Amino acid sequence: AGATKEVDDIIAKCIESGAKEVHFDPMPDKLVVRQRVKEGLIAVKDVEERLKATVINRVKVLSKMDITKNKVPQSGFYRLPVGDKTIEVITAVFPTLYGEKLALKFQYRQEVQFKMEQLGFSQKSLPLFKRAVERPNGLVLVSGPPGSGKRTTIYTCLTQLNSPAKLLLSIDSVIKYEVPGM
Repeated sequence: AGATKEVDDIIAKCIESGAKEVHFDPMPDKLVVRQRVKEGLIAVKDVEERLKATVINRVKVLSKMDITKNKVPQSGFYRLPVGDKTIEVITAVFPTLYGEKLALKFQYRQEVQFKMEQLGFSQKSLPLFKRAVERPNGLVLVSGPPGSGKRTTIYTCLTQLNSPAKLLLSIDSVIKYEVPGM
């Protein structure tokens, strides 16, 4: 099988299993492919030595990276249509002793369907938070560790505020949720 088929098969298998990330780790004689499903990394397959560079280059081309540069880190992304949805694939390549390491992170875009009451605020905090968000000016800062719900909280607020009479704008490096009209 060629590099294109190899990459397509690996990504399809990982998406089918619900992977959040795929890692292509170069070894002296192969490329080890692992996926992150939930917390840990699980082996997917080993790509033979002769396909190592072409598999990495295939993803670099998809991600609009420079395939002639293999001694410097690069990052990119591409959109992958899967059924009726689009998955954003965020990519990063790093040089290592045995070739380039490739990491792919899947962002499954979806419509926000949360209400503020579902975000886990206490009964005392929720009205205060709602009042702050509904003010005509100011700043609401949402912080926390990865996976704590920052983006979900922000997009839920934007959904609640969204109306034809308002202009809402979000500046985000990754679009995880779709808000109609934004």
